[in-house]
Amino acid sequence: MRAARDMVFALADRAVLLTVRRAPRSGIAIITPHGLGDLLLFAEAFRHLSAHHRGEPVLLVRSNVARSFAEAYLKPDRIIALGRGRMRHDP
Repeated sequence: MRAARDMVFALADRAVLLTVRRAPRSGIAIITPHGLGDLLLFAEAFRHLSAHHRGEPVLLVRSNVARSFAEAYLKPDRIIALGRGRMRHDP
């Protein structure tokens, strides 16, 4: 039963992808769901990625623990803050 269901969903996905016009994508998303120490270590890599993708929007997905640091020093175009405790219980 599961195999039949999976095959139906796969065929439906292909049909939808054939009919939907694809929009050009731009920008990058960087996911760092750890604390302030990891963000400090990652800061130089973030700057390198931002410079490499200059002119494209940068989305930073991270825990809300060090959001103010990310806003002040990394300056991404957009931040999505996640609650780490909530993610553990309800991903």
